Amino acid sequence: MPQIDTDALLGAWRGAADTMDEFDVLRGLVESQARLSPEDDTRAARARAALFDGDPVAALDILGDVGEIDLDTASVSWADVVAVGARAAQGDADALGALHRLGQGLQGSVAVAHGYLLARVAELAGEHEVADATWHLLKEIAPGTTLLTRRVLVVDTLARSTTDADAATRRVGATARTLVELVPAPEDGPRHVVEVVRALEERGDPAGARLVLEAIVAMRPTATEVVALRDARATPEQWWRERLPGLVATGVAAVLVTVGILASWPVWVPALAAVVSLVVWKRWRLPHTPGLSATDARVLAYIRGWLPDAAEDIGAGRRRVGLAITGAAVGFVAGALVMGVVTEGLLADLYATHAREVDAVAWALVLLAAFLGGVGAQRLLRRPLATATQQLVERQRAAVEEECSRCTCLRTVGIRGRGADVYLTRHLTGAAKDVAALAPQIPGATVSVHQCPMSRTPWLAVRRPGYETLVLRGVLAHVEEEATPQATTGGYL
Repeated sequence: MPQIDTDALLGAWRGAADTMDEFDVLRGLVESQARLSPEDDTRAARARAALFDGDPVAALDILGDVGEIDLDTASVSWADVVAVGARAAQGDADALGALHRLGQGLQGSVAVAHGYLLARVAELAGEHEVADATWHLLKEIAPGTTLLTRRVLVVDTLARSTTDADAATRRVGATARTLVELVPAPEDGPRHVVEVVRALEERGDPAGARLVLEAIVAMRPTATEVVALRDARATPEQWWRERLPGLVATGVAAVLVTVGILASWPVWVPALAAVVSLVVWKRWRLPHTPGLSATDARVLAYIRGWLPDAAEDIGAGRRRVGLAITGAAVGFVAGALVMGVVTEGLLADLYATHAREVDAVAWALVLLAAFLGGVGAQRLLRRPLATATQQLVERQRAAVEEECSRCTCLRTVGIRGRGADVYLTRHLTGAAKDVAALAPQIPGATVSVHQCPMSRTPWLAVRRPGYETLVLRGVLAHVEEEATPQATTGGYL
C-alpha cells in the first residue's frame, strides 16, 4: 500500500523555509528530518542550519572532529566549507579569509549559497565590512528575500551622507518606504522595523535608527507600535531654539510692515522684511536634539515636513501646496473677521478718528495670521490626514485578503503575516490524519498541518511568539511500502 513520502514532505517544507530565510524554522525542520532518517548523513545540513541560526558552536559539535581543512585545494566538501565557516564565526581570521577566497569565480546558485554563508559568518564574527559588501552582492544575484532586504537597508542607512542633508534624506526615506511596503506592514506588526532599528543601534548609529522611525511615523502615523518605538527613543528637544528665532523674525516683520505703512516708507522695505522673516522661519527651524549631527538635524526637519500616505494620493507637492493655500485662506479669513469685530466694535471710537493707522495695524495682523495659517496647516492637519492613511491601509489589507483567499499552491512556497492568517482561515482545511501526524517539532513554535481543499497540498503553519504567522508549502508524494519477505520451508514449485 502506498505511503506518504515523509522525506519529500519535510524536504519541501525545509526548502520553503530556506527560500524565505526563516533560519530558526529551517533548523527545526532539518533536525526533524534527521531524526526520521537516522541512516542518512545529514551533518552538513544540520550544521549549516545551526550556523545560520547563529550557533557556530553547535555547528562544529554536529560535524565532529573534522581536523585541519584546506579550502584552497580542489577537493572540498560542503561539510568542510561549513566547518571552516563555523570556525570563522568564532573569530578565526584565517578561516574567514579562506572562506572569502573560496567564493572567487563562483556563479549562479553556488555563488548565492556561498554568499549567504560568508555574510552570515562575517556578521557573527563582527566583520561588518565583509558582511556589508556580501549582502550588497547578494542583492544583485539572489532573490530579494525579507532578511536580505533588511540587511541591505541597514547597510544603506549607515552609509548615508554626513554632509549632504538632501542625499541623506533620500536614503533614510528609501529605507522607511521599503519597510512600509514589506510584509507584514508596520500596522500589522513592527518586527521588520524593530530588526532594522536594533541593527542600526548595535552598529553605533542610534541617530539613524531614530531618523528611520521618524520617517515611518511621518508616512504611516497609523502604525501605533512604531509610534511607541519612536517615542521611547525621543530625547528632550530645545524647542525654543527651534521656534523662537522664526517667531521673533515674523513679529519684527509685522512691526516693520505696520510702521512702513504709517510712515509711508518705500514698498520694498516692508516687502524685504517679510522675505527675511520667511527665510529665517524656514532656515532656522532645525531640531536641536542631543545625538543628532547638524546634517541629521536637517534631515529630521525635512522628515517632519512630510505628509502621511493617503489612499487618493495626488502627489506630495500638490498636497503640500493645497494645504498651504487652505491654511493661509483660513488664517486670512479668521484674521479679517477678528479685526473687523475689533475695529467696528471694541475700537470703534479710535477707528473713527484714526482709521488709517488702525487699518495699517489690522491688515498687518491679518497678513501675519494668513502667513502663520499657511505655515502651520501641514502640522495642524496631520491628525485629520491620518484618516486618509487608515483608508489606504484598509485598502491594502483588503487586497491581501482577496489574494490569499484563493489557492496559491502554484504561485508561492510560503506566506507570512496577515496573508498567512487569511489563507489558513479562508482557504486551507484541516489535514488528513496520516498527513497531520507528520507535523515536525520546531523549538519555540507551535506547528500544525493543513491541506489545500483542491490539490490536497500539505501546508505547515508555524506560529512563534513575537513573529507573524508563517505557512510553508509542502508536497504530497507517495512511495510503495516495502514488501515484507515471507518465510519459506523449501521445496519445489
